[in-house]
Parts: sequence; structure tokens; C-alpha cells
Amino acid sequence: MATFWIAVDRLGPALALCALLGPFVLLLGGVALAARQARRGRVVAVGATAVRGFGLGLLCAPLLLWLAMCTPPPGEGVLAREGYRRGAVVVAALDRYQRTHGGYPDSLGVLVPSLLSQDVLRRPTGSAQAYAWEYAREPPTGFALTFRYVGPGMNSCTISSAERAWDCSGHF
Repeated sequence: MATFWIAVDRLGPALALCALLGPFVLLLGGVALAARQARRGRVVAVGATAVRGFGLGLLCAPLLLWLAMCTPPPGEGVLAREGYRRGAVVVAALDRYQRTHGGYPDSLGVLVPSLLSQDVLRRPTGSAQAYAWEYAREPPTGFALTFRYVGPGMNSCTISSAERAWDCSGHF
């Protein structure tokens, strides 16, 4: 299902364009098809073929528009996958710190520069995932790491040392 949401997320504008232009493109395609068959000596009603093409485009338009307007649920889609990818690097650094020091740090800044580059902790710019990491040490021996992103609504995904799985939620 994740692949479906990533595809819909990336293809949304193209699907909307196809839904809006599809009936007219198929109308012209019907005229061209009828003209081609007429040149071959077949008797074809150009108008009827064109109307069928336009009708097919109208039938497909609602489905294409629905897909174009669909938005992935929290934790699915391109922005969530990017957060998971970035988060895996941070979690790996936290685990290395824990193995070395016997516990998790009080802040992510402690990991820089020995275990993590400053670039990983810096907020991404130019995307809807432009929020800083939220990190909390959970006594006695745990942590929670959260990233937030916009689209649609406000979404947040959290991983904890106990669960080791991303838990995502969102609201408008």
C-alpha cells in the first residue's frame, strides 16, 4: 500500500491534468480515428466516434480526479518516507551512543560531531518537512524521537527505544 501512496503523491498533478484534458483529447482522437477509417474506405460516423471518445473521457475523469485529490494517510507518502530515512540515521547514532556510554544522551547535540553530522540534525529546507527533530530521553533507559511534516494537515511520526517502530498520526 505504501507504493500506491507514493505513486499517487507524486503523480497527483499529472492525474488532475489528464482528468481535465482527457475528454477533449479523446474527442480529437475519435475524430482522427474516424477520419483514418474513412480514408481506408470504411463508412464511419465521425460525430458518433468523436462523441464516444469524449464520453469515455468523461467517464474516466471522476476516477482520475479522485486519485489526484487523494492524500496519503499519516506515515505514508513521500515526506514520511524521507523522514524515516533521515530518522534511521539518528536512531543508529543514538544506539551507538547507548552502547558506548550505557545510556541515551540528554539531547541530540551530544551526538555531534563524533556520531552524527550537524547536517543530519539541521531542519530540511525547501520541503514541507521543515521542522526540527524532537527528542526526549525517557527515564530510566529510553528515548523518543519525533519528526513532523505538513501534507495534508499536520503529521507527526515518533519512534521510541521500546517500540522500535514508527507510530504516525495527523490532524487538520
